[in-house]
Amino acid sequence: MADESKPSKVDPLEGRSGVHSATRHYINLIEKQNQHRVAELLKHRKRTNLTGLGLFGVVVGIYAYTISAVKQEKFLDDFEEPKFIEKRV
Repeated sequence: MADESKPSKVDPLEGRSGVHSATRHYINLIEKQNQHRVAELLKHRKRTNLTGLGLFGVVVGIYAYTISAVKQEKFLDDFEEPKFIEKRV
């Protein structure tokens, strides 16, 4: 059974014996450019994921701080209803 985690490399020139050397050179150049592009995209994806995790951490921290700050407020706990004074007629 073949290792399915890595895709097999496909040779676009396989089975074509009459391919010009300039075409082979151009295909190899494009492959190298594509590999470089993929490496750059992976680097950007890693930085983007780290930035997203950092922002998520900040949001969770602000939310937790807000919840804990609201729990500490006691001004409504000691609230007494005002006593009504009866009017004499």
